[in-house]
Amino acid sequence: LRQCGAAPPGPLLEVACGTARVALLLARRGWSMSGLDLRPEMLAFAEQRARAQGIALGTIRADMTRFDAGGDFAAAINPMSSFRLLDSDAAALAHLRCVAAALRPSGIYALDLTLARTADEPPITTSEAWEMSEGDVTVRATDDSILVNEAGRERTLAWGAEAHLRVLTGSAFLDLVEASGAFELLSWHPERTRDSGVSEFDPKRSSLPLVGRGIAALRRNG
Repeated sequence: LRQCGAAPPGPLLEVACGTARVALLLARRGWSMSGLDLRPEMLAFAEQRARAQGIALGTIRADMTRFDAGGDFAAAINPMSSFRLLDSDAAALAHLRCVAAALRPSGIYALDLTLARTADEPPITTSEAWEMSEGDVTVRATDDSILVNEAGRERTLAWGAEAHLRVLTGSAFLDLVEASGAFELLSWHPERTRDSGVSEFDPKRSSLPLVGRGIAALRRNG
């Protein structure tokens, strides 16, 4: 975000924020944060966590293809591949236009994406399992399913019969950005390592091709 001209205090909008884990991290780094999500339970949990940490967090309950968040955000982020949940061009275009309307002129939208080389590649949820715990609940996710252990009681949740993340190539993503009329691609920041256990992205502005995992930084037109 700093490389692209956005800096604290923002304000900054996290799209599809879930429990706002990323938003709260950024709030501790000086950003004025708001989180948008469709599910009230997610936002209620995020608000509870923010209060417990003494952090101010604004929340917006809305579908990410249909929302009005004003037009005063300096930047927006989508850090969990949620853009690939949009299963049609129409949904993706509606989303991009809603985000653009939430931003100031020349505002930045940073999306975490995994882009395929070809459109027939299978969608990948995650290339390695992740695990998180909260109290006596542990959740472990893999490409195939989610294992929930709650105080020793286990159950397995399938992602679903069909792939839940859309396969996008770099060219298809750029076509969507252009068709939206709302953004231009400012830079691509590829993932460079996971040696620390957390993905690290190259902060320098990189050239094409858009492939693999990276952060696409879009700048609002106008």
